[in-house]
Amino acid sequence: EEKHLEVLPLYVVGLLNGLGKIDWTYMQEILTEFARSSEERTRVARSYSTTTEMKTPRLCQPIYNCNTKYIVLGPTKKDCREKFPDQEDEIDTFHDYFKIKKDVEIPGDDILFVAQRPFGMPARYVELDNKFECSQTISKPKPNETEFQEDCCELLSGLPAVYLPQHVCQESEMADPSLLLMSVALPQILYIIERKMVADAFISHCKANFPCLGSFLKKIPASELHVGMTAKATNITNNYDKYEWLGDGVLKLLQTDTLLNTPELR
Repeated sequence: EEKHLEVLPLYVVGLLNGLGKIDWTYMQEILTEFARSSEERTRVARSYSTTTEMKTPRLCQPIYNCNTKYIVLGPTKKDCREKFPDQEDEIDTFHDYFKIKKDVEIPGDDILFVAQRPFGMPARYVELDNKFECSQTISKPKPNETEFQEDCCELLSGLPAVYLPQHVCQESEMADPSLLLMSVALPQILYIIERKMVADAFISHCKANFPCLGSFLKKIPASELHVGMTAKATNITNNYDKYEWLGDGVLKLLQTDTLLNTPELR
């Protein structure tokens, strides 16, 4: 208890069951999973096989980069002897790719998992025509989507899909992807929605009270307008300073050019 009092968390995530009550049992399971050693999490990831059903997707990380997370949907009937999608002179199979590019030695018959990367989620979505659209393409390697669906369950919409060998996978400390979505992605998505609603309300106000300004703002792409309305105090990289700096920079360039090329002003 004293140890817990020493830490002031930014926020606390509580889990509710179907009856709307705190699910203490599942929360304890999550804490138990979080306490697992690195070796135990690796062992669990390697325990799945083509005959062992993965009941729910799991959050994993490759052993060569613990900062990268993948939502693993399940094992396939393919192994690392499969042809690698993007052929290069020295790379023929998935085994070759991970040995040469990632410096990881894996068995040739290692099972391939279907995985999707929640890369930059949800910042990788942009608002166009009042709807969210994915702003990036599927990352390498990129077999077609139909091939993935034949291997495993239905893919999560908008996320890049890849094949990962079983021996490079290690379950994350918190391996339930739904917790990632609820505690990390959902607040960001709600912020993006609120940001859009504020911008729309601002434009509507200007159109009603300052018609010329409102008409002008309506022509500006939503993504640029949101940046222009985001204060620097939010600590978000894309804030109005981005355009302010650009304006100042261009103005100073014009002033310098004018001074250097106008003898009367020297």
